[in-house]
Amino acid sequence: MKDAAALPPMLTSTATVRAGDFNGDGRPDLFVGGRLTPRSYPYPTRSYVLRNDGGYFTDVTEQVAPELVHTGGMITDAAWVDFDGDGRLDLVTVGEWMPIQFFRNEGKLFRNVTESTHLPPMRGWWYSLAVGDFDHDGRPDLVVDNLGLNYTSTTSKDNKFGIYAAHFTATRARVMGAIRWRKWRPPRRSSGCNISASPIIVAAPCKRADWTPRGFACSWRRSGS
Repeated sequence: MKDAAALPPMLTSTATVRAGDFNGDGRPDLFVGGRLTPRSYPYPTRSYVLRNDGGYFTDVTEQVAPELVHTGGMITDAAWVDFDGDGRLDLVTVGEWMPIQFFRNEGKLFRNVTESTHLPPMRGWWYSLAVGDFDHDGRPDLVVDNLGLNYTSTTSKDNKFGIYAAHFTATRARVMGAIRWRKWRPPRRSSGCNISASPIIVAAPCKRADWTPRGFACSWRRSGS
């Protein structure tokens, strides 16, 4: 039987839901990734951390992960993973026009520790995230899938793909994309966008990660290891 009161109101277009017991009470909690606010692309939107209170879920995002509300993001996928080995589930998120982000579970608060991973600039169009011990060292590794090379437009460190957005009129927001090539032109979608992006796996620790337009993989190394 469907219980409409089991979940709080969530006025956001969402892209992913991941279950994990982040507070260690034996009940699966939820992370709901906010993809966008309708008619407001590409502005960031909020996500939700929902605590399981015995079959009913309470929105505790403001209390435990305020950065997921302010400023939020355009999250497409996420994973609960204990990346620091302290026995508590941490959170990793990816999204469009975003870097890969690492939120460490400090008990009462999820702290964004992305800078401490010493990753290079990783802003991209990330679409999926997988966790596994791929090098069999007992530590969780990540495979992250970026926009594929089959897209109409491509990007590199020298020719970056960007977007500008503003309220150009008083009635609606309009979006203009910019590709820093020979001339400005808006991005467009094609049938190739419906083909899954091709991931690539590279053997690289998070402190010295490699990047390709297709994907990214890293093996987590805790400090001192």
